[in-house]
Amino acid sequence: MPGILKAAFLSAALLFGHLVHAQEAHCARQVFKSMEQLSHTVEQGEFKLWYATQGKHALADTQDLNGNGVPDRIDDLLLQLQAARDFYSDVLHLTPPLRQPRYDQAHTINVYVLAMRKGNGLAFHEPVQSRPSRKADSEPCGLRIYVNNQLDPSRNLTPAHELFHLYQYGYAMFKRPWYLEGMARLMETAFAGPERLQRYQQVSSGPVSCQDVIGESYSAVRFWWEQQDVDAIEIPASLNRLRYTDGTPVFTNQSFKHGEMVKRVLEELGDLSRNTAQSMDLPSYRWPVREQGSKDFDAPMCQALAKVLH
Repeated sequence: MPGILKAAFLSAALLFGHLVHAQEAHCARQVFKSMEQLSHTVEQGEFKLWYATQGKHALADTQDLNGNGVPDRIDDLLLQLQAARDFYSDVLHLTPPLRQPRYDQAHTINVYVLAMRKGNGLAFHEPVQSRPSRKADSEPCGLRIYVNNQLDPSRNLTPAHELFHLYQYGYAMFKRPWYLEGMARLMETAFAGPERLQRYQQVSSGPVSCQDVIGESYSAVRFWWEQQDVDAIEIPASLNRLRYTDGTPVFTNQSFKHGEMVKRVLEELGDLSRNTAQSMDLPSYRWPVREQGSKDFDAPMCQALAKVLH
């Protein structure tokens, strides 16, 4: 191939690669009217929390005992999220969502504290640029978590649970409840006290296989609980010293017996996700929602897990 044609070909190929990547990293624009009522924000690291002290979405408790100008429940929410982020990324060595190729256009994790009709939290898999109205400017591209405005973070691990979903989304495209909710519930045991640990230990009276839980959701934690590592990962002293505003410790456990397993599972499912996209002629990240939640992936996922689970 002549030099000029070869150079033109390479340039075209490079341009095509950039275009494909840009399409993969798409960040949708979204009108989110509730933003108008969330008049307060606080930022720390990669998190930006949106909340209200009056109106429909007002916090259930707005006391500020430490006098820093931010309600204690927001301080506690931010503390739990940051502690969870540090544990997942720095202790378990999981890749943070914002460093995953899927989310390379996202710059922040927006946490909206809202009056929710049901549930305590919700994590969304697609990055968006949110704005309160069509005429308003959009916020920078980010990921989203909703947290119920009635929730007390010092008594509830929903924020850490929902954050882990973003880690799962960053690794693989599969949205199967037994995997998403079962494993996220397992992650709560890194923080939880002995009562919750004992409850999980008593969930199953015998061996549980992957196939046993594919029709389940949160209760699938019984499968994940059994996948304990030989060596437990110690909770660092820096995390064990963390306290909510009422003095309650963020971590009440000294170790976590599933850390290496969690990393192996996410990486293996990430490989399966990429291979599946290629074999099914799907984009790497922008799968149709129906495909992401398809039961057809249960068997391949279980087969992949068999490679990395004891």
